Amino acid sequence: MFLLRDINPLSLKLLNRIYRESRHHQVRQRAQFLILVSQNFKN
Repeated sequence: MFLLRDINPLSLKLLNRIYRESRHHQVRQRAQFLILVSQNFKN
């Protein structure tokens, strides 16, 4: 089970920017993962 505190709106905006603009694949994946977890996404 993965536990994550709520992400504040400013951090979420930064994660979205990192997800869209990062040149590094692993960084984009990590940002996307954190965004989806904050939205209670289940696989």
